[in-house]
Amino acid sequence: MESMLDEPITAPGGALAAASERAGEFPAELLVLLAMAMGAVILLGVVVLVFRRRALNAEVRGQSGLAIDQIERLHQDGLLTEEEYRRARRAALGLAPPPAAEEPEQDGREDG
Repeated sequence: MESMLDEPITAPGGALAAASERAGEFPAELLVLLAMAMGAVILLGVVVLVFRRRALNAEVRGQSGLAIDQIERLHQDGLLTEEEYRRARRAALGLAPPPAAEEPEQDGREDG
């Protein structure tokens, strides 16, 4: 009497035989799914970068009220002096203002 453990287990339709024949092959369906997953990850990364850039630009505009390109245009048009341009640009970038030049202290009294 033969033991049931000695017989190979087969699935209906010979699926075990088909799977063992393809064991060394890389299924084309899996390759397509991997390509689609990689494309989705890349697309998601691009979307995140675009939204991040927009958020940072909105933050810069929100801090100073003007974007750097607007400040440059005002300076080129002569509406901002060099000192005003530097201060506005630093404010738009969120940097600390440059140290003020030594000015004489005023105590509210007029000389004269």
